[in-house]
Amino acid sequence: MSLADCVVPSADADDESRLARMTSDVIDHLIRADAEQRRLADKEPRLLILGSGDSGKTTLLKQLRLLHGKPFSGAEAQTYHELMVHNAALGLTGYLQLCDLLSLHVAHSDERALFEMNAPALMHRTTEIPANVVAAMQALWCDPAVQSVLPIAPQHNIQDTAPYFLAKIDAIAAPGYTPTNDDILQVRSPTTGVSETVFNINNRQLHFIDVGGQRGLRKQWSGFFDNCHAILFVASISSFDQTLHEIAKDGLMGSLMGPDADLDSDLLNPDAVLPTNRLADAVQLFGQIVNNRVLAKSQVVLFLNKDDLFRDKLARGIRFADFVHGYDGPNKADAIAKHVRHMFMAQRRDKDRIVTVHRTCCTDTNAMQILVGSLIESLTRSALESVGIL
Repeated sequence: MSLADCVVPSADADDESRLARMTSDVIDHLIRADAEQRRLADKEPRLLILGSGDSGKTTLLKQLRLLHGKPFSGAEAQTYHELMVHNAALGLTGYLQLCDLLSLHVAHSDERALFEMNAPALMHRTTEIPANVVAAMQALWCDPAVQSVLPIAPQHNIQDTAPYFLAKIDAIAAPGYTPTNDDILQVRSPTTGVSETVFNINNRQLHFIDVGGQRGLRKQWSGFFDNCHAILFVASISSFDQTLHEIAKDGLMGSLMGPDADLDSDLLNPDAVLPTNRLADAVQLFGQIVNNRVLAKSQVVLFLNKDDLFRDKLARGIRFADFVHGYDGPNKADAIAKHVRHMFMAQRRDKDRIVTVHRTCCTDTNAMQILVGSLIESLTRSALESVGIL
């Protein structure tokens, strides 16, 4: 036996060995805990809210928050107040420019000059509107020329909720004004990133993910398709007379879904002109979603949203057939909605794939409360069954 074999390990060596074992045990525990957390998260239903820009996706998410007990914080209310001022100023600017485009005389020239001098500041994160500017905005809002362009304003991409804010601009400008839930639902602000909201519904965690719908943002969508239990696709049925003014220069539709999309070759052409009609764009986009192989097992719910604005346009005599080829039926809401539903459903390659369709007005809290309650219960049960919990 050598001298080395007779050496007794020191206390320091024992301490180091124990410390190493303890460190290893802690790391193993953290790894197991992380794996368990991921396993449980995989079993929590994930629902994607998708659709074209300005379709009402974010309004749907706001309704979900209001209906499931997640009130907006003071900081959020402040931001929405600023956006209300922004929406009012931007809308009035659009109406005045449309009057110029149509050579309509705006009688309140002094008020216009005052408003246009202050408009840039109003569209830059403020809730303070000088009293004389409020008075000018009220006068311009009531100007006959401005009122005359309201029916065609959406065709020129002027926000459809601008009248709501301009009609109450004096209240919005009052010191200490706090936005109501209706105000928050009416605010328009494009989703430029990814927003995830977690709801605890019937003791279950549901993850709702809202991703920007503008064409330049759709490349982000595919990163959320894995482990997606349901798609809530929101389309504006009132957008049949509106345009996007967008041309794909980098194959956005082709790059949207990746190699499994099996898209038509013309959509992969970087110089292809994509539909500029908003409803046509929504229909085509829905086809890309419903036919994506990664989403083959995801439940699909289609919201034909902004039904109130849709009915209002038809009542004012705007003809659906003038903007959508292939329709020769009456200019009646129910008949047109049936045709629009067929336009979307015809995109399915698998004609047996179930798509639940609802006509909605996401700003109508009472109507949405009934619909969302039953819908969420159905989606939750379906999602939990798909992961083997039920």
